Amino acid sequence: MVPADNVNHNDLSAASSVIADQAIRAVRNGELRRAQGFAAQALRMARDEGEGATLQALNTLALVQGVSGRYIESMASSVDAFNMAHQAGNRSGALHAAATMGANGTFILDAGPALGELLEYCAGEAAALGDDVLKARIHNTRGLHYQTSGHLDLAKASFEAALAIVGDPLSRAAMYTPRLLVLSNLAFLGVERARRAEPGEQARLRAQARQAVDTVVALAVDSGNLDAVGRARFGLATLHADAGHAVEALGEFERVLECALAIGQTPQQVDARIAIAQAEFALARPDAAIATLAQAFETAETMRPTRQIATICDLQAEMYGRLGRPREAAHHRAIAERERAIHLKENEHVRNMFLDFCSRLQRPHHAGVTGGGAPPGG
Repeated sequence: MVPADNVNHNDLSAASSVIADQAIRAVRNGELRRAQGFAAQALRMARDEGEGATLQALNTLALVQGVSGRYIESMASSVDAFNMAHQAGNRSGALHAAATMGANGTFILDAGPALGELLEYCAGEAAALGDDVLKARIHNTRGLHYQTSGHLDLAKASFEAALAIVGDPLSRAAMYTPRLLVLSNLAFLGVERARRAEPGEQARLRAQARQAVDTVVALAVDSGNLDAVGRARFGLATLHADAGHAVEALGEFERVLECALAIGQTPQQVDARIAIAQAEFALARPDAAIATLAQAFETAETMRPTRQIATICDLQAEMYGRLGRPREAAHHRAIAERERAIHLKENEHVRNMFLDFCSRLQRPHHAGVTGGGAPPGG
């Protein structure tokens, strides 16, 4: 049941599409719990409104789950939405499900070249449909994919293409892919560029990145969006950490964690705690660092499959080793190896689901609607 405070009582008689839009606005405003309530409500209402409404609600639920860090649930909802769209021959609805699947794959999956191929296919289809909502989402997701794979110039071009589409803040494209989100991704790309630069270039690129990050932090704080604030401050904290400013890095990562805890953003909680532990250790606070990593491990276990569990164990082993405690170091190295093996199996299962999805995406749809029959939802 949806909690009472998640329901807009003025819209109880509205169509499910109205509630679905409220879910998208809420999740993009960092109100993750409220968005999940709206998405569940929209899906319940849509069951009585027909296939088109149910498809939109499913795509909305998948997007909300993914943005909230519930990646496996989001992938399952994306498959359900895709199956419904494919059966109806609804090209637009299928592509919105694929866009969400691609975004989830970017964050949790070792999918090999299939992820890039999926996003390239979706970009071409979105262009053919003239669907700005899809185009903006896919450009943004491709930017993240390119950044992760080290193609920083391509990432920058993709983020800038998304930014050009979402220039109008009142457009549906901006509702799904807010300008602040893309600006934050561009700013963090600058942080990544500085991290990967030759030593002689790092100071200049860090200064450029700091200017962009400061701008995004100010915009995020002004917006009151805690999700945006957390993302922006993570970039600032990373710059401090890379420069060896452990005190400043620790303060900023703690602010990131506060934001993530306030809105229930689990992946950000794990990332922040890992970074906090590293800063604490650098400041000669090993007991605090080890305790923080234990908290990170506990949280990461709730979001399997994730590589972060093995990463946490590696850090625990490293810290114990540097403290001259070989027995604890060996214990955590063994756990890290076990977790890597578990992750390989878990990832293979999810990867197979993803690859099956990709193979079905490009098959011909059944006769019927081939254009934008369903409202954009993923």
